[in-house]
Amino acid sequence: MEDNGLFLVVARLSCRYASPLEYDDKVCVETWLSSISRKIMTFDYLIRNVSTGRIAGTGSTTLVCVDAQGGPKSLPDEVISLMAPKVLKLDELEPLPSGG
Repeated sequence: MEDNGLFLVVARLSCRYASPLEYDDKVCVETWLSSISRKIMTFDYLIRNVSTGRIAGTGSTTLVCVDAQGGPKSLPDEVISLMAPKVLKLDELEPLPSGG
């Protein structure tokens, strides 16, 4: 996309803390495409403590397609057709493997 003068910029970012982590805790960060439209795509995140399986936080980023001057542009049709089938919702994620 960048070779064609299109860029994805972060327009919104959110993070919600659910439980504490300690310095040496191993974490698993799961990310997935949760929505896509002509100009916008959103990725959601789930951060878990590997040893307990407890959710430590959730988040999301919304990316907007822009041109080199920062003006909004449509995502290329090829990107939408490749990414749209990958849209997932939280309840469609695979469970975290046990055994840290």
